[in-house]
Amino acid sequence: MEGGLGRAVCLLTGASRGFGRTLAPLLASLLSPGSVLVLSARNDEALRQLEAELGAERSGLRVVRVPADLGAEAGLQQLLGALRELPRPKGLQRLLLINNAGKTPGLERTPHVSAHFLHRWGI
Repeated sequence: MEGGLGRAVCLLTGASRGFGRTLAPLLASLLSPGSVLVLSARNDEALRQLEAELGAERSGLRVVRVPADLGAEAGLQQLLGALRELPRPKGLQRLLLINNAGKTPGLERTPHVSAHFLHRWGI
């Protein structure tokens, strides 16, 4: 079912191993060309390998890796910064978040995403 999710920006946390590592190729196969798959985890080397694998398998899919420890405020800010830098794909149909990180304490203290940020993506 290639492209079943349409053109999307998809963020997958905890992507370097376990469920996240298993899910990444499946998500990649469901995204249409022009989509962006953002992979985040603490293990940068594992993310590099996954990025190379997915990029080789799926032409037209932009794979972005963001090594970050989402259990720390600095890691959350690093991920948000990387997301802000992404260009909005033409014909964007969906924003997807699969929050599979092992732990993300303090989310209640994390500022909510602003309406301006959502508007930028056309939501």
